[in-house]
Amino acid sequence: MKTERFQMSANPDFLKLVDNWRRSQPDIPARAEAIRRIVANALDTTEAPSLSALVRDWFASNPTRLALFGFDGSVTVERAVDALLKDRYQSPVIPAKLMLEAFQHEADPIAKQIVALLQRLA
Repeated sequence: MKTERFQMSANPDFLKLVDNWRRSQPDIPARAEAIRRIVANALDTTEAPSLSALVRDWFASNPTRLALFGFDGSVTVERAVDALLKDRYQSPVIPAKLMLEAFQHEADPIAKQIVALLQRLA
């Protein structure tokens, strides 16, 4: 199969997520291979993404958004998502209606997916 080269830029939080995923694989693939596998797996899945996955992607695409929820620059995306969506009983800390208010005016496509998922839950 013929391949084509393309370049991609990513922020450190995104690369950390990719690196954590690839280190969890038995063969520890290179970053490029890890991204190919992650994309292939995402395209193969028929399940809708979870709320935590969508919120994680939303924050990872623009980490300055952490401040919108009161997090400072020292908080990782993973910790912010855990703090927002999970308490020790695994129930949402922020009610779905409040999250709807936070995301419904966002033009970002990930935010639109979050709103669609929350509307089903609320």
